[in-house]
Amino acid sequence: MGGLLGIGVVVALTKVMLLLAAVFLVFEVLLLTTNYRLSIDQANNQYKEYIWVLGIKRGDWKPYEKLDYLFINKKFVSQKMNMESLSNTIRKPVYDGYLRFSEDHKLFVGSSDSKSSLIQRMKPIADQLGVELVDYDAS
Repeated sequence: MGGLLGIGVVVALTKVMLLLAAVFLVFEVLLLTTNYRLSIDQANNQYKEYIWVLGIKRGDWKPYEKLDYLFINKKFVSQKMNMESLSNTIRKPVYDGYLRFSEDHKLFVGSSDSKSSLIQRMKPIADQLGVELVDYDAS
């Protein structure tokens, strides 16, 4: 009798583990396929910031007057590391790219630890939009 009870417990636990694995698999697929995207319709002077999940786009079109330019800014981020009696703060540059519509209206395009990598990603976008790529950190 005790052997059958043990087998029943193992079967029940296996079913629960399979169910949990399936739930985590669905969660991971959603997580891996979710992207923030930007679409620009220059013919109608409108853009859409949207979330893309499994091919479904969620976002609204917004009008703009004109595209000024793309630009790169440099900022510094810091991270504090603590080990028992030692403490150290690491400070490193990060480069952010933006699309400027006007003085008050800018959209974040991307970020990178490497300035050359960000320029490589933003240059084709600037060419396609027909705008200049400005580097505010010309060092």
